[in-house]
Amino acid sequence: LLAPIDGFEEFALALRDPGRAAAFAAREGLGLVAWDERNAERCEILVNATPLGSAAAPAELPIAERALGRGMHVLDMV
Repeated sequence: LLAPIDGFEEFALALRDPGRAAAFAAREGLGLVAWDERNAERCEILVNATPLGSAAAPAELPIAERALGRGMHVLDMV
């Protein structure tokens, strides 16, 4: 599913469902970040694949604004 990307040594995953997160991370060889800890992690690329922040859940954002930083690449797939 995930291919190595030059210049990146680690991929981490944060899902709202801990069981699904652990199973997917183990299967794909990814690091795992607890959903409640996602705002404390620093990353260069962030992919949001949840309905959070969309018309389906406009009052809830997938990541705190304070966790976003200059130079981050962000993709919202929903």
